[in-house]
Amino acid sequence: MTKIMPERFAYFSRLRFPKATRRRRSIEPGEGVRSAILGAFEADLDLRDRAIAVNRYAMPFAVLTVCLGVALAGPVRSAGYICVALLLFTAAFNLLSPSFLRKAPDRARFVAVRMWINLLCNAAVVWLIGGVWTPCWLLLALTPLAASVYGTRGRTLLLACCVSSFLVARYLICGVFSPLEFGEQLAYCAFIIFGSLLVNEAVHPGPAPAQPAGE
Repeated sequence: MTKIMPERFAYFSRLRFPKATRRRRSIEPGEGVRSAILGAFEADLDLRDRAIAVNRYAMPFAVLTVCLGVALAGPVRSAGYICVALLLFTAAFNLLSPSFLRKAPDRARFVAVRMWINLLCNAAVVWLIGGVWTPCWLLLALTPLAASVYGTRGRTLLLACCVSSFLVARYLICGVFSPLEFGEQLAYCAFIIFGSLLVNEAVHPGPAPAQPAGE
């Protein structure tokens, strides 16, 4: 009896070690929560940095294009006033959007709303003075190019096709059809689609190809 008890005691004492190990491992989920918080914070910073970068280059180009069109092309006075008002609104909205993005509860939805507001304003400007100021179509290219920085390849392609359809529809409704001018519209559409996809692939590259063994 005295020989059996120490053997049983040693057996039960060995069973306690896995429990201690499980207790130590229970601390590990805290590390996962911490890394998830840091990852979300870095994603928010990346989204704000991209919004600021888009504003830095797209907004001066839009201001220059609209101002040159209103000043040099000589559109109808009311159309010029509306274009200037839309330009001021979009400039103020885009300048304040990084601050709104920092406080927005749903940042992805805010980015989508910002994109559609800019698209509608640019489409209105193109509709008003696109007939007398041909370079105005470049304003429509800004939205899918900016969306390619934020969104997926599918959304970028969908938005580029919608913008291209609007550009062709405006020409067919407001313009006098000619093969030369229609070919120009198709060239504009091709630039919008392929240029947006190019930027999207450059910003969001796919996985690198596997290297052959031994290299």
